[in-house]
Amino acid sequence: KKPPPPLSKHYLVWDSDMILLRPMKLFDSAGRAVRAIGGNVVPSYKRTYERLMSGSTTGRKNDDGEVDNAVHYADDGTSFVAHQMLFDADVAEEMLSAFAKSSSRRRSSGSNTSSSSSSSSSRSEVKDVPEDFEREDDHARRLPPWGEAIIREAYREPENAHIGFSEYESYASFVSARHPELVKSLTLKNWARNPFFTGSIGVVVTKYVRVDGLCCPTSKVLTPARWRNLAYVGFEIGHAEATCDVRSPKYKDGYGW
Repeated sequence: KKPPPPLSKHYLVWDSDMILLRPMKLFDSAGRAVRAIGGNVVPSYKRTYERLMSGSTTGRKNDDGEVDNAVHYADDGTSFVAHQMLFDADVAEEMLSAFAKSSSRRRSSGSNTSSSSSSSSSRSEVKDVPEDFEREDDHARRLPPWGEAIIREAYREPENAHIGFSEYESYASFVSARHPELVKSLTLKNWARNPFFTGSIGVVVTKYVRVDGLCCPTSKVLTPARWRNLAYVGFEIGHAEATCDVRSPKYKDGYGW
């Protein structure tokens, strides 16, 4: 008997440091996936995605008659990196297949340069990747072809490798270019990265209002975010790691490490 697929056709990817504050609509009345806006624009995400898609010949064409392999942003100029997104499994599989095929073409042509769409003078220098990324030895393979492709292209800028790829930005761009009828973008940002208006104040405050001294969310700390009628809010303790004493043995059990 064939086992059931591990995921449904539509699945929600949610950053675990985002807290849901109220019921949130995932589909509009037409059955389209509702897509949040308001994310930061990270140039290295853009460059890696466009290298991964370089040379792809399938998909919708832009006004210049070329296949649209560029990153897409919201109408207000923000990104779709909103720390949660509804994915369509079929579209995701199509995207990953495109990554693998494009990477295969680049390896066979011996190309180690970035795509022309990434040639801005402000970008970081794109470097050759280590030889072991280029091996075709199936016995040595540890990742599927698309996984190797993502790591290979992100690593072309070693100094940006830690912010070299975004699943949210990549999927949003791919679906916008090839299946725009499947998504509906919001017109206003409905989330925030922090409970208060600026920085990590909301995270740090909890350290001083909780009896146990942990930087963990409380209902009172989240109240300002509810006043702003947000759907969800971030609580990124890692951005206040030193103040919250995350690595202190005293809080080992509290933070679960």
